[in-house]
Amino acid sequence: MAKKAFDYIVIGAGSAGCVMASRLSEDAGISVLLVEAGAKDGSLKIEVPALISKLVVPNAYNWNYRTEQQTHLKDRNLFWPRGKVLGGSSAINGLLYVRGHHRDYDEWAQMGCRGWSFDDVLPYFKKSEGSDRSADEYHSEDGPLLTTQHTSKNPLNIAFLKAAEEMGLPYTDDFNGPTQEGVGWYDQTIRGGRRQSAAKAYIHKALKRPNLTVITEAQVMRIQLKGRKADSIEVFRKGQTETWHVTREIILSGGAVNSPQLLQLSGIGDPKDIQSVGLPVVHELSGVGKNMQDHLDLTVYAH
Repeated sequence: MAKKAFDYIVIGAGSAGCVMASRLSEDAGISVLLVEAGAKDGSLKIEVPALISKLVVPNAYNWNYRTEQQTHLKDRNLFWPRGKVLGGSSAINGLLYVRGHHRDYDEWAQMGCRGWSFDDVLPYFKKSEGSDRSADEYHSEDGPLLTTQHTSKNPLNIAFLKAAEEMGLPYTDDFNGPTQEGVGWYDQTIRGGRRQSAAKAYIHKALKRPNLTVITEAQVMRIQLKGRKADSIEVFRKGQTETWHVTREIILSGGAVNSPQLLQLSGIGDPKDIQSVGLPVVHELSGVGKNMQDHLDLTVYAH
């Protein structure tokens, strides 16, 4: 890669990073660099949905994180899979296409996040979605992220749903429609039996654009500031360190773990956290790396 300066640098090619790089590069007048620490997404394990069992366990396409000891789980350390590949966690996840609850977005707006109510974000959900459902108030057929309803009707699934309805639980045909409570079939980011990751939806076609550069297996070590402005990134790639400059913005899309970590490595965050590993504080921002919350994933096996 000869060019060392770009208008925009997007760090992390997960779900958000792929969308950002694709949308930005629609403007032929700007240059965009997308940097991913993991490899390209050409593996059959990523392409075939049924091979998810090979991706959510420790493997080369996964950051293979483990949590700290969890007090309320008998002090256990839990495995915490995160995608380390073009497409990020969308390339290794369970492929369920479920938007957040309407009320969650509305509460964000009520708390001051203007532009984040459900009515505000719905047009963007529709813009991204290429559903096999007919276009309506909640769905679009034209977006790049292809989704399919009812991809696998296993007899055990049918029996489970029937039992749930007999218990009085409501049935819903669409968890992304007007009513999200109940039991039913999930829409999935699968089309033609193939995974539809963010990379497949947004980056594969965009790679044809001359103004988009995508670099894989490149670990961003820190963001360098010039005064109070992000000026460049320091990257470890092919056994050596390189510096790439930005003329407009650096967009950090490393996810819930890697984004705050990179800020801290760059000297941005709580001074106590940064100084504890011997790094200088560049900008005090006490909320970085705090209040992380995630859910458990429990798998039930029938014998």
